[in-house]
This record gives sequence, structure tokens and C-alpha cells, in this order.
Amino acid sequence: MRFRALMCIVAILVFIVTSCAKPIDDIDVDSDSVLVEAGLRRTVIYYLSDEGFIVPVMRMIPWEEGIGKAALQYLVADGVNTSQLSQKGLNPVIPANTEIALRIDDGHARVDLSGEGFPLSSADAEYAMVVALVNTLVEFPTIDSVSVSVNGNSATMANGVELPQNCGRINLNVEVENVETMAAIGIKPVGIYMPNVSGSLMIPITKYTTAEDSFYTAVKLMCEGSNSPAVHQCFPQGVSVLDAYISGTTATVALTGNFAAINEVEGLLESCYKAMYLTALEYGQVSGLRILVDGDVFDTGGITNPVYPNEF
Repeated sequence: MRFRALMCIVAILVFIVTSCAKPIDDIDVDSDSVLVEAGLRRTVIYYLSDEGFIVPVMRMIPWEEGIGKAALQYLVADGVNTSQLSQKGLNPVIPANTEIALRIDDGHARVDLSGEGFPLSSADAEYAMVVALVNTLVEFPTIDSVSVSVNGNSATMANGVELPQNCGRINLNVEVENVETMAAIGIKPVGIYMPNVSGSLMIPITKYTTAEDSFYTAVKLMCEGSNSPAVHQCFPQGVSVLDAYISGTTATVALTGNFAAINEVEGLLESCYKAMYLTALEYGQVSGLRILVDGDVFDTGGITNPVYPNEF
């Protein structure tokens, strides 16, 4: 999937958030006492996949003072980090030997990147770096917005992508030509998950629709598939979504009988189940997923519910 420079600039400007939070040193380490004792923290870091998607990946990183800056170091293309990521089909987005300065004030993170790795090679590379950096930082509960400068410049990078200022979470892998136009006419973003072709990664995708933002709408968009050939269409051809809802902590998806053909492709049921479950998490505190096919409960074989979209 390729990102156009215009969409890059508009997307960064659209998702702006400002509010207050605690200083960086007050970030909650982890609720898991075993991890705390081991000096580790579950941290979601955003990377560029080989197919060109920005994806969230949970990594266990050592706890240290200034954990926000430590997390950003995992975005830098040094030898070991790049080698480890490449085995998972992932890529770091900040050039090698980049110095990172990070300051947190009242929930606002100010990042300055400096080094000889700039300018980057393309608008796509610039946009990937901006999205991965901003979204990695706002995963911390005490960071609400991010501003970025490169070698002291806080305006526009060499290939036309504007550096974010006071920017909140940025929607991922947007499948629309012009975000600004869609928003202006009331077409709303809906986030879904779909597997990549190999099934090794869960890809968050943002689609735009005039329909109500609901779990039902999201599943219907999943069923319609992605514009990208690098994303696996996990619903068999001819399947229709009859209903999708969340009751209590259980998500239910009702489909037509064609769905049974999913067992003809090895691993596809697990990928589809996890994509639906992750999508359901966007709409409630879900702890289970039930699939109905022509009204009957479909046997999913005890697939484990994912906690994170992707884990390192």
C-alpha cells in the first residue's frame, strides 16, 4: 500500500488532540507483577510492514527511566533491531544513528530527531516515520499529543510531509484518496483488522463510510475486503453478514452458510476469527467471540483470543 503525500499531510492535521496528564516518570510500568519483578514492560510500538502498512506490535522492553524515549529507540534502524524485525516482516522507520530528544510537559510530548539520515528517501518514508512515532508515544496513557522536529525543523520535510504539531493518534492505513473531503461531507472513519496475505500480521485498516459506526458496520466492511492485494480477504466468496453485535462481553457475528468454506484454506479460520475479535475490541470490553452460520454456532476449534494485534 502506498501513501500519497497529500493524504499524509491532511491525515496528520486532522487528528489533533490536546489535554493534560502526568509527567513521563509517572507512567504505569505494568500491572503484571511478574513483569515488574523482571524489569520488563509490555509496550506497543508501531512499525512498517514489508507490504507498506503501519502495524502495532507489542514488545517486552526493559523498564528504565524515560521509558518513552527508550520505546522510540526501538524505531531506529540499527543493525540488531533491523535484523530482528526483518525476520517478522517488519521495518524500523527512523534512520540509523539518529539522536532522539524527548520532553514531556502536561501530556504533550516534544520530539526532536537529529542526524545525517535525513532527508528520507520519499514522502512514503516520511509519513511512515511520523505515524509510527506519534502512535507509539500516544500508546502511553500519560501522553495525549505529540510535536516533532527534525534537525531543528518543525515545518515540512523534504518530500512534502508536514511534521506533526500537537498531534494525537493518527488513523492507520487509510483507504481513501482524500481524508479532508470525506470528513467534510460527513463520511466517517471505521477501523477494522484484516490479516496480511501470509497471515503473519494483523493489519489495522481505516475505511470511510456513511453508515453508523458500529460493530455491524465494521464486520460488513471486513467482508467487503481491502483495496490492497497485500491484505487477505478472510471471508469466503459469497458470504453475507446477517448481524453483528456485542452483548455483555461476548461479540456475535451471524453469517450465511457460505462461511463454512473457510475450512478449505488452512489457517484462514484462525486469521478471520482473530481479525473479527480485534475489530470487536474497538467497540467494547470483549472477552469472547461467537460465530453463527445460518443460525447455528460455528465450531472454531478453541482458537485463543488475541490480547494484542501483533506480538514480537
